[in-house]
Amino acid sequence: DAGWLADGSGRYPVVHPHPNCGPPEPGVRSFGFPDPQSRLYGVYCYRQH
Repeated sequence: DAGWLADGSGRYPVVHPHPNCGPPEPGVRSFGFPDPQSRLYGVYCYRQH
């Protein structure tokens, strides 16, 4: 699920990449800067372990 970041972008984490679906390495994928009035996303909170 995507989440809103403080900069207004919509992003989602990828831990286990799937073949033929973006880059082969794990990371954070971006939806860019969608209109917040027309998209519903959750919110991510970073916690250092």
